Amino acid sequence: MSPELAQAVLESFSSQRSSWPDVSVESQFIRHRPGYFLGPHSDLYTKLVVLLIYLAPDNSAEHLGTSLYRPKDPSFACPDSKHYPFEDFIRVKTAPYRPNSLLAFMRSDISFHGLEPLSTAGRDVIQYVVHDKHVREAQQKTKRT
Repeated sequence: MSPELAQAVLESFSSQRSSWPDVSVESQFIRHRPGYFLGPHSDLYTKLVVLLIYLAPDNSAEHLGTSLYRPKDPSFACPDSKHYPFEDFIRVKTAPYRPNSLLAFMRSDISFHGLEPLSTAGRDVIQYVVHDKHVREAQQKTKRT
């Protein structure tokens, strides 16, 4: 949760963005149970970069990774993190759910990810999010009122 880790994460995306706003960090442990899924979506607009740190016990469940999608409509964009049906997207790649691995991505209105339905097994991840601090504070203040 240190500022140094957040800075290192942002530096890894420096080729895509030259400067960053003030940031805040959130991290949470997430357990997805069998039957769970997340349709393709962009993330919340307050997020700058997301790391999904996989806590896989072994290599037997690589298929449980997070998938990256491209909308079938090339002009489609989503600023509000709504989840969409899988059939409106093309799965481009799935990051294998392996021990000691992670998926990192920079949030945008045209960057979509999701989780195919988990049939028989669940998965554990740590989600580490670097937010635009001021945008996140404004969003949380609006949410409370």
